[in-house]
Amino acid sequence: MAIFETAEAPQPDARPDEARSFDMGHMDYGKSDVRLVRVHRDGSRHRISDVRVDVLLEGRIRQGYLYGDNTDWMSTDTIRNSVYYIADQGFESSIEEFGKDLVRHYCATGPLTDRATVSITEKLWDRIPEGTDGHDHAFVRAAGLRTASVSGDGETFQINAGITDLQVLKTTQSGWENYLKNDLTTLAETSDRILATTATAEWTYSQSSEVDFDATWTGVREQLLHTFGDHYSPGAQNDIYLMGRAVLKKYDVISKIHISLPNQHHVEYDMTRFGRSNEKRVYHATAEPSGLLQGEVVRA
Repeated sequence: MAIFETAEAPQPDARPDEARSFDMGHMDYGKSDVRLVRVHRDGSRHRISDVRVDVLLEGRIRQGYLYGDNTDWMSTDTIRNSVYYIADQGFESSIEEFGKDLVRHYCATGPLTDRATVSITEKLWDRIPEGTDGHDHAFVRAAGLRTASVSGDGETFQINAGITDLQVLKTTQSGWENYLKNDLTTLAETSDRILATTATAEWTYSQSSEVDFDATWTGVREQLLHTFGDHYSPGAQNDIYLMGRAVLKKYDVISKIHISLPNQHHVEYDMTRFGRSNEKRVYHATAEPSGLLQGEVVRA
């Protein structure tokens, strides 16, 4: 039998189903936390893709849950091995295209599989500076994590992409004023504060073909960073709208974007106890609960 030859598709479960008060609702299963490093070798100049892959399969798997019938189930060990097999055969471009290849594979080789979802998180690496183009095969961790989620039946796909752990800060051009105050309000208004956050963004592509996912992801990241710093911020909620709007205006292939900005507070340290004033020079980065602002920007 060939390595991925499929068995004959099973017939619907014909066993009489006793009267029951319980049944299965939504079902899926798969493999999580599959760690893969793919080295792309082009002569002496290399690239690396350092990813974590999570896979979930859906389909005609009810008999496994109700009766313990494992006929034609793809084991999670096989799901894991498939990630490395497909990576060896391909994975030459974006994590989104790799996700599409994996979805096609699982739907084609799993007799019970009607739909697969592949979620990928990529650690980013920059070349260590050397000459004009960087070192050929030595790298240093870059800021942020790249994410993608590809779901489909092997022919059509829904693709989300994103970035997490993007730490940004601006030392001025941010404030918080004119908010509701009552007996429990202790925060003083300010028109000049540090705004620091670890941003997360996830966007949905309106199409799954003819998209340069690498270039678009890089462009979205650059646009988010540029917009974060290009205006006075009266509150992080307005930043979310402005950052999301800028991305949608630039990329027609993106239908919506969700942005999360936890407000990681920096408080001016009280220097009066030392007989000195603090002219916005020394701050305490608090470990207190942070404000959390998030929202989705869509096309009207």
